[in-house]
Amino acid sequence: KPSMSLASVLQDLAMSEQTGTLRVTQGDRHVNLWFEKGLLRLVGFGRGDGPSIINGLLALEKLAFASLPPSDGRRTENNVVRQLMKKEKVSRLDAQLALQHQMTEQVCDLFLWSDAQFEFTEGDPEDDHFDVDQLEFDPKLPVEGMVMEALRRQDEWSETRKAILSMNEILTLDP
Repeated sequence: KPSMSLASVLQDLAMSEQTGTLRVTQGDRHVNLWFEKGLLRLVGFGRGDGPSIINGLLALEKLAFASLPPSDGRRTENNVVRQLMKKEKVSRLDAQLALQHQMTEQVCDLFLWSDAQFEFTEGDPEDDHFDVDQLEFDPKLPVEGMVMEALRRQDEWSETRKAILSMNEILTLDP
C-alpha cells in the first residue's frame, strides 16, 4: 500500500508472521530486511553485505579495538568473529547481541528516510542481498521493540533538527 509508513509495514509483517524480504528504497539507496515468521533475521545492503558484528561488539564494549586481530584482507568479518569466539575473547551470545544491535541501528536509520518505498517478496533470503552466513549467529529481533525505539529516535531527531542551524556545519564551543 503506497500510503503506509515503515512502522505500519513492519508491524503488519510481524503480526501476520510473514517470511520474506522487505526492500526499503529511497532514491538510489536501498536496504533489505529479511523476516522469518515475523521476526527480523537479517539486514542486507546488497553484494552479500550485512551489518558489522565487530562494530556491534565494539559499541557494546564486548571487545576492545586493541584486541582485534590485524586485517590480512583475506578473512571475512564472520571468520574474524569465529576466531575471537575460538580464543574465547567473545561468546556466541556476544556476537548475537552485537549483530542484533547493529541491525536495530540500521532499521532505526531507515525511519529517517522521509519518502521511502517498500516492496515485499516472500521466501528465503537471497545470497546477493544479505550476508546469509550471519544466520549462524541466530539473530532474531521482534519488530515491536524496534519500531518503538525507531519512533522515539525519530521524535528526538525532529527536535534536534530544530536546534541545528545548518546540516552542513559543525558547531563547536568557543573557549
